[in-house]
Amino acid sequence: MTTSSIHAFKNALVDGLLARPGLAGVQVVSAPLTSKDAARESIQLGDVDGEQEWSALGKLAREERYTVDVMVWVIRPGSDEAVFREVRGRALALFAEVEAFLRADPTVGNVVRVSVIRRPEVTEGANPEGRVYRIDFQVAVEKRLPS
Repeated sequence: MTTSSIHAFKNALVDGLLARPGLAGVQVVSAPLTSKDAARESIQLGDVDGEQEWSALGKLAREERYTVDVMVWVIRPGSDEAVFREVRGRALALFAEVEAFLRADPTVGNVVRVSVIRRPEVTEGANPEGRVYRIDFQVAVEKRLPS
């Protein structure tokens, strides 16, 4: 019996993103990092919130639905308008890579039935290392789990 698709989905998503040429050199990981461990550009998968219900069809099959928290993180030294634009543009380009990957293959290599981006939220700011642009969003996932 399959307990959940969470582990397989997170692994497949990270592997798929790492294979994208537009994400070459970007740190892509399946768990959150501390600011000390995060690279200047990273995509970090985080917490999962979900549920399972018995399926109407199939002996003991279940329908699994969950969301995976994801964060795009970009930081650059500096504090002028050129840096603001560079950091914002790069973070949005990384977000677009994730979106393009999921649109091209919402099953993420047939690991799940469907996945889609939801609820993007942007935070701009500064820390001692420079200018930060962060995009937090969820990937909503559905999967039928066999008995």
